[in-house]
Amino acid sequence: MAKFGRFARRLDRGLLPFMGPAQIGAGHPEEPYQRPADAACPVCHRPMTAHRIERNPDPARATRLVCPTDD
Repeated sequence: MAKFGRFARRLDRGLLPFMGPAQIGAGHPEEPYQRPADAACPVCHRPMTAHRIERNPDPARATRLVCPTDD
């Protein structure tokens, strides 16, 4: 495995002057993300404004999205 690692590093060093560094981005100008005004829940398809988000101060516990119920 060590031989392959050395080979890959040498190959990268040799190709970098011709290919350049990695290209990052979409390749064209992008507009900033605009959040939709009436976003729908991916689970129940109701507006997100009707939902409750439970965030726990303990970072080990997950954040929960609570969908509204028809009571």
